[in-house]
Amino acid sequence: MKKITIDGKEYEISCSAYSKFLYKKMFGSGMIQDINKLNKLTEETIDDGIDVLFQVTYILILMANPKFMSFEDFLKSISAINLSDPWVSEVTELAVDSFLG
Repeated sequence: MKKITIDGKEYEISCSAYSKFLYKKMFGSGMIQDINKLNKLTEETIDDGIDVLFQVTYILILMANPKFMSFEDFLKSISAINLSDPWVSEVTELAVDSFLG
């Protein structure tokens, strides 16, 4: 399993075929389509992009730790969002490599 650090906290992340199913079940949209949105971010779509980023991140953490806190509690635990942090590209790469090769 891979580890990422968000806001000073370390999390294990993992991805499998179930990740895509769980993402759709929890968030009501397709994980692959949402990941593709990250590649097309503009000033107008940055809020949606951040939502997708945290949704994908949450699913990958949940895959590594099925008893992880709720999505809402996870978001509450993060005090700052910096899109240039290494975890952003690590999460994106793992998800893209797992489903889009």
